[in-house]
Amino acid sequence: MADRDPINPTLADGLRQYGVREPLPRPPLYYGALVALTQLLNVLLGGYADETTSSRAYRRRDVPRWHLTMLLIDRLFWWQVEHCRQAYESEVARRQMPPELRGDQ
Repeated sequence: MADRDPINPTLADGLRQYGVREPLPRPPLYYGALVALTQLLNVLLGGYADETTSSRAYRRRDVPRWHLTMLLIDRLFWWQVEHCRQAYESEVARRQMPPELRGDQ
């Protein structure tokens, strides 16, 4: 029931039938600032500008240095199960992008 539109459940169900997904709620401002900081750290470490350090640590986990980094980051985010893997999957799914750039329209 949680995924139903409280205003018009029929419209939401109808759109879902055609593969149209409802957009995720926009995260708070501080979340975007924290993501930007980890992206900056990743760039300073020689990574891609639009990738977080967590995502890179998971993607490069076969390299001993990055495997250790992944373990440390996952320990930092102890309340999340496999934080770095989730960050990587989020990057692959382009969840950080606005819906119109993800093709979710």
